Amino acid sequence: MNKEEVENNILGKYPSFIERLKNLIDLCLSKVQVISNQKPDWITNNDARYAIYGKYVSVLNATRISIYNTLHFINQKDWVETYNSEFSIGGQTNNFVYLKELDTQLRFANYMSFVSNFESSLKIIIRFLKQKKERCASSYASFVIDNLKIKTHDDFLRMVKHLRNTIHNNGIHIPDNSIYNNDHINFKGLDFNFQRNKRVELQWTDCFNIYEEIINLTEQIIKEDIVAMHKLIKDIVVES
Repeated sequence: MNKEEVENNILGKYPSFIERLKNLIDLCLSKVQVISNQKPDWITNNDARYAIYGKYVSVLNATRISIYNTLHFINQKDWVETYNSEFSIGGQTNNFVYLKELDTQLRFANYMSFVSNFESSLKIIIRFLKQKKERCASSYASFVIDNLKIKTHDDFLRMVKHLRNTIHNNGIHIPDNSIYNNDHINFKGLDFNFQRNKRVELQWTDCFNIYEEIINLTEQIIKEDIVAMHKLIKDIVVES
């Protein structure tokens, strides 16, 4: 990457990313406002059905701060000199490959953290329901699709898991004895062709669209009778 490519990429795109992250945070806060009106005891007791939105906000805002700081850095007139003196590796000046790597790491870490909070919070709810002798699947995807009957998100949840796997496995996990080598998924304009041993490019806009869908799906999940009927589902943070 040269100086112009770095500046075009960061100065041209990052302001819109910051705005989109803010919109997603506001969406979470709107869900919390509904809970505060209808289930204020969930907030008082840091119920898992409320705490999940706080976890989303933490990830989104941490990423927003990181992107803001990167944007601020590149906005400085002497950023090249600062980069060369403070961040170049092995004396390789004017080589900005690590700024491209920074963007990749921010994007992947952001996705993994957000999805991890979604998955782990659902598992807290599933564990609670099992303790209450409710019959439900251990897999959060099966819980949503089979137990809650939210059939509209079968492809979406499979896509979310495939994207997570493709980041740390360099491709989706397909058993060696499987006759399938790929899985093509199109969900609301999100189009991915997952292949064995091949990483899929996940862009920032893909992440944001997925998060918005997860935030809205979360609201749908916690409104289901089997989930909403219980007075308190303690978040794991409270239990530890």
